[in-house]
Amino acid sequence: MASETSAVETGISKDFAEKLTLDTDSTFYILSRCTKGYLYEFNINTESFIQSASRPPLTRCAIAKYNNLIYVVAGQREEKPSDAALIYDINKKSWTEHNIPIGNSFLTVCTVGDQMYLFGGIDSSETPQNTCFRYDFETDRLMKLADMEKYRGQCAVAYYNSSIYVMGGFSCWFNNAVERYDPREGKWSRAGEINGGGACSSALVKDTVHVINTYTGKYCSFDPRSLRGAPEKYLGFEGKQWLASMDNKLYLLHFGGISVYDEADDKWANVLNYTFYKCPAFIC
Repeated sequence: MASETSAVETGISKDFAEKLTLDTDSTFYILSRCTKGYLYEFNINTESFIQSASRPPLTRCAIAKYNNLIYVVAGQREEKPSDAALIYDINKKSWTEHNIPIGNSFLTVCTVGDQMYLFGGIDSSETPQNTCFRYDFETDRLMKLADMEKYRGQCAVAYYNSSIYVMGGFSCWFNNAVERYDPREGKWSRAGEINGGGACSSALVKDTVHVINTYTGKYCSFDPRSLRGAPEKYLGFEGKQWLASMDNKLYLLHFGGISVYDEADDKWANVLNYTFYKCPAFIC
């Protein structure tokens, strides 16, 4: 990993360095999880919207961010699960290929500190899985963990109060069960239900896990304190949809751009007008 350099060492003023850090931390990275290789960067503070280097092919993949790197992992090539992983260097604006042998695609990831947790997905026969792995970014080591109770493809996931909550996802039957994983004990336990399911995206804002079915647009929420889910509803946006959070605000990526939720007014406001195709997802 590259060593850090201070603003004084580079001759950059402290105020400018702080603004640069703020702008970097306020950037969404928008990618396709399907056949398109686009990568866009949208900064909430400056409203800068640029297209960056296109990535090599990898479909039905999962996306994670660690420091100044974006990982695209556990996808498919030639319609079969691939061990290929793609790493994008935000500073260098370039992609490199790596290898993380999961054996599944259509799974979900969650970053906790220096580690990435990978849940479920489908195998080469497109059968949902209940597997769980942990990948260490610093040591490049992959470890198999205890299996989940439920089989899940593209489930929702959130890290809250030192535990990981996995919910929804698609399988051979409707799956609304929530499971809690304790990384310290390495054990799973049941943790209530949500009023939704299917292929999901999720985001944590304060004490609430927000969940949306990426295909149908049905939205629900889950409170990990009470282990209760709120009723399901439509948000009224078109196309494939994806949730993310930044600065304790909820953002939604949809066919017409990116919108932010105003909790006080109970309204959504568009912050970016742009048409995204082929299963877009974003991360910050």
